[in-house]
Amino acid sequence: MESLPLPFLLCSLLLILLHTPTSKSDPLHINCPANYTANSTFQSNLNLLLSSLPSEAGPSGFYNVSVGRNGADQVYGLALCRGDVSSVDCNTCLTTAAQDAVAKCPRGMSNTLWYDNCMLRYSNNSFFGIADSSVQLYLVNVQNVTDPQLFDEQLGQLMKNLATEAAYGSGRLPMFAAGKANFTNFLNIYAMAQCTRDQSPDDCYTCLTTYIGNIPACCGTKQGGRILGETCTIRFELYLFL
Repeated sequence: MESLPLPFLLCSLLLILLHTPTSKSDPLHINCPANYTANSTFQSNLNLLLSSLPSEAGPSGFYNVSVGRNGADQVYGLALCRGDVSSVDCNTCLTTAAQDAVAKCPRGMSNTLWYDNCMLRYSNNSFFGIADSSVQLYLVNVQNVTDPQLFDEQLGQLMKNLATEAAYGSGRLPMFAAGKANFTNFLNIYAMAQCTRDQSPDDCYTCLTTYIGNIPACCGTKQGGRILGETCTIRFELYLFL
């Protein structure tokens, strides 16, 4: 997959910081830079893909597939739900995403939609198994922590552990890890790390540690934040969000 130009990345970061979804069913962000021809074979293949992804991904929380023969009309799609989300909520989120893909990004040849509970992505170029941490979309809790040094130490160790668990662990939920660390006598830091399951363990770990390394730039001294990407995602808060 081609890397996004820096101006587009910076613009995306600004948009995600300013955008506040009104509910869990609203997309956190939509990225659809290219257009296809209306009533084309590509559109037919895309419609078939979008109609199948929610039901196929719902039971396990992940699914990727291509539709069409090799060539310009082939479309590649991937659906991922947050690791703790039920199959029913996963299907609901992805159904909304498939509908939004058409309604909010008409004729988008490549598109990624992020929600609280899921992510849906498709493209005319194959991206399966390709590690890419160039897309980084920031959501920030604007409240500051009371002890930034202690918070950074506790958060750093927690995120490092979660990155290792998500990438190399053998838990019930592949490529996903969640946990907490004590911050004060009354507050815990809650966090999660997740990769798309088409990634290798090493590529997953690299993506997560890259994002973790960008926490100071994204959310330094803040009580919470998310970095959303097309390969991996991290989040931390001072409240239980899972």
